[in-house]
Parts: sequence; structure tokens; C-alpha cells
Amino acid sequence: MSEFKPINDVVDLALQDFCADDIQAGYMAGLVCAPEPIASYFSRAFVHGWLNGMVDGGHADMSEHQERLGDAYSSPQWIH
Repeated sequence: MSEFKPINDVVDLALQDFCADDIQAGYMAGLVCAPEPIASYFSRAFVHGWLNGMVDGGHADMSEHQERLGDAYSSPQWIH
């Protein structure tokens, strides 16, 4: 998925908020192991959700970018 720029920091994730439906749709597709989306046809938010759904569904291993985002999101400065 070389054409997809991974979301790996909290600020970039926040910029995807307007695409929450895309993130959810991508996640649901990933959970059922839907084929890899073509990033030029889908939003970054959809692909981000798909990648997370693939991991949570047990179809893929977590990437370095996902680990980095998880670490950043769980850091004390973002927890309210």
C-alpha cells in the first residue's frame, strides 16, 4: 500500500475526524478481511480504519505506524 500515507500521530488522526464514517466503514471492512482498498479510490481515513480492522480481526499484524499512533494516543498529554 505504497500510495497510502499512514496516520501515525495524534494530530494527523484528529484531522481525519470529519471522516469518522469512513474510518468506521474501513474498520468494518477490515474486520471481515475485505480486499486491500486502493488508496486512490478510498480516503486515508477509510484505509486507516481498514488497517485497524485487519489487525483487530486477526488478519494482519500491527504495523510500526499503528504502534506509534497507539503510543502517542495513550500518552498522558492526550488522556483527559
